[in-house]
Amino acid sequence: MPLSISLGVSTKRKQEDNIVDILKEAEDKMYKKKISEIKPVQESLIESLKESLKKDGERSEEEDRKKKEDALLLARKLKLSSLKLEELKLLLNLHNIGKLALVDEVMSKGGRLTKEEWKIIKEIPLIGYRIAESSALLKPIVEAILSHHEWYDGSVYPMGIKGEEIPILSRISFLINSYEAMISDRPYCRKMTKKQAIEEIKRYSG
Repeated sequence: MPLSISLGVSTKRKQEDNIVDILKEAEDKMYKKKISEIKPVQESLIESLKESLKKDGERSEEEDRKKKEDALLLARKLKLSSLKLEELKLLLNLHNIGKLALVDEVMSKGGRLTKEEWKIIKEIPLIGYRIAESSALLKPIVEAILSHHEWYDGSVYPMGIKGEEIPILSRISFLINSYEAMISDRPYCRKMTKKQAIEEIKRYSG
């Protein structure tokens, strides 16, 4: 977690100078410095979070690259704006940011999870939402992070929203991540062919 400190300095040069005014000037300088440094610090924080997620993840760089390509292709087909495309890239990197707060034993477990472990996993979107809410650079995707596990029929967590109530970026992320999960080997299920995965998506559409 990168940290930063902002300092402001002012000097009392004459006997008659008011010390309260001197402190106020130092404080103003400190806040100006802080504002100018916020973006680089936040960008550094986001890069740090991305790296942490990569270390915890099982996917290769190639799988991540392919997933982004597929998601952006879909977003362009839907004629999303360039701003939304940038937000989607950010979401694909950080949609699971909440898992950084979970214990390694749960995240790295092979095989099926217990009911208690599933309860912990279901906290990921809520934890991610709280983390993202504290960053100005992540504010545009906080709702998408919160909603990226929602199903179109409203039957799952965390809020049970459905249809177009779910942000479009969450829907794209969910679809692409589901597809990638189906065509990859997982401890709890065998991978499908691409054709089988597409048929599965069509079967569960809506």
